[in-house]
Amino acid sequence: MRVESKKAEMVPVADQFGHHLIGRDIGAEIRRQFFAGEPSTWPGALNFDRVEQATESCIDEIFGALVKAHGFETVSKINIQSAKPTVQETIEYVLEILQEPPDCSNAESVQGLLAAARRRANATRQQSNRSGGALRKASRN
Repeated sequence: MRVESKKAEMVPVADQFGHHLIGRDIGAEIRRQFFAGEPSTWPGALNFDRVEQATESCIDEIFGALVKAHGFETVSKINIQSAKPTVQETIEYVLEILQEPPDCSNAESVQGLLAAARRRANATRQQSNRSGGALRKASRN
């Protein structure tokens, strides 16, 4: 996507917003600074290099309002660069929900879905840590 304004082609997220993107306030600030105008003025990429953590609420705050205003197809053109696996999983999960919202009648149901996703991500991380530890032990023997 070509940017037709003074905004950068790529936003180095950690440089401007820190290594831990926690909460809606940070997501709203990212959206206000870089996605306030029409899609032709948006940066083509968000670089998540050195971002250690990004919560679902932060990512939803960045992309949720954009999807509502401009559609999923437009938002999906934003390139995500250099995201750690856990950050990438969070982004993908939120975008999946934005693309096909679950059939939920209340906020508690949505919170339950998000909690289940966090549990899955934690279990995957723990499994990865356990198997990595076993490999390290095996290589010492």
